[in-house]
Amino acid sequence: EKGTLLILGFSLSMANAFAQTYSMPGGTNTISACSGTFYDSGGSGSNYGYGQDRTYTICPGVAGNKVQVNFTSFATENGYDYLYIYDGTTTAAPSLGVYSGTSSPGIVQATPSNASGCLTFRFTSDGNFIFTSTAAGWAGTISCITPCQSIVSNWVSSNEAPEGDGWVQEEDVFDTWFSSALWTFSTLGWPEKTDDLKDF
Repeated sequence: EKGTLLILGFSLSMANAFAQTYSMPGGTNTISACSGTFYDSGGSGSNYGYGQDRTYTICPGVAGNKVQVNFTSFATENGYDYLYIYDGTTTAAPSLGVYSGTSSPGIVQATPSNASGCLTFRFTSDGNFIFTSTAAGWAGTISCITPCQSIVSNWVSSNEAPEGDGWVQEEDVFDTWFSSALWTFSTLGWPEKTDDLKDF
């Protein structure tokens, strides 16, 4: 029993050791990841700081995948501190929203048109530490999504495939009872006025 507890404790400690966390550093930075937790600069236990302007790009650790971040908590100083999210590798990419207060981004992910699969986050906080205070920030779970395969049809030919005996119906023959009856008349000599046609 003691051995089982030791193994269980070791397994849990190893799982925690490999659970990667990413706190938003100063300046402009880029990482590649498909797992882990994305935090503000304060990490999991502290508020973020004053006067910040930081940019962080998360790219997929697997080529061809799309980054997804699920914000499980979110709180900034409403109307003063903002998280900007972009669909690409820089802040010049299309915007996926601007968030402040407790309006969480929820689940955000790179769009199908985003070839890089990356998401870029820019965070700004005001510098007034006398009359305002910072907040807890955020926590977001990082994952990667495999996009659906694009299926493109390829038109090869408009010609009808021949039957098993190699015959193909002439395109200008109407497939009606009338056109079918013409074959019978033609065996009797039609359109000539033959005796067989008269007898018929």
